[in-house]
Amino acid sequence: MNTIYQSNQGKNILLNSYEHYLSLLQTETKRTYVPTRYGLTHVMETGSSELKPLVILQGGNCINPMTLAWFRPFV
Repeated sequence: MNTIYQSNQGKNILLNSYEHYLSLLQTETKRTYVPTRYGLTHVMETGSSELKPLVILQGGNCINPMTLAWFRPFV
């Protein structure tokens, strides 16, 4: 199986950082996996379903919860 991680230690550091930033959002977050032609894509949803959606396309330079934290005022 191919992996982006060079070691289990590096993987664990990244996953712990991911959960840390997710906890900083202080809001309920739904995790979903959407099938695409490239495989499963991780999607995170947060905020009120009664508001207009805001779609944020995550770049590769930081983790999803960190990016969502930038948009916290809009939730």
